[in-house]
Amino acid sequence: FMENLPEKSLESKENKLGLDIACDALGNIIEFWGFKKVMGRMWTLLYLSEEAMPADEIANKLNISTGLTSMTIKDLLRWGVIRRSMKKEGRKELYESETNIWTMLIKVIRERELFQLLQTIEGLKESMNHFPDQQNPPFLKVKQLVDIAELLAKLFEDFFENAKVDLGTFKKISKLNKIIRKDFSS
Repeated sequence: FMENLPEKSLESKENKLGLDIACDALGNIIEFWGFKKVMGRMWTLLYLSEEAMPADEIANKLNISTGLTSMTIKDLLRWGVIRRSMKKEGRKELYESETNIWTMLIKVIRERELFQLLQTIEGLKESMNHFPDQQNPPFLKVKQLVDIAELLAKLFEDFFENAKVDLGTFKKISKLNKIIRKDFSS
């Protein structure tokens, strides 16, 4: 549907308010997920734009400094959610958003959430080495946390590699949940 929009439609006064609200809305959710709000605002601006933009135009439209613009562009390029356009405007580099939302989300989740989950598993396993009695409740609870985290990591990895999830993993999680409730409810 984007190809039917009039050229430079974001330039109109009517669309400026809508653009500002959209940039802030996505900026807010991005900030909630632990990123900088400006990252969400900048990606949204580029996503809604029909044409790639130079850094100075991005800074102007978002009303941010050129330094912040430059740092945010570098962050977004590193995350793979924007890219340098093949087009140039004189000597200026132009930037455009990644438009495949699914690809973008998978990349961010894989690099961020899965990494954090694997770090958590490593830390929990390390903690298990410091419980003298492997039959006491704290050790057993940590072991169950490891089992759950490993199942979640498997779900993530299966999903990212195959774009599908093994239902057997969900069954294991459900079974583990029943064991946890039975063993430690009191």
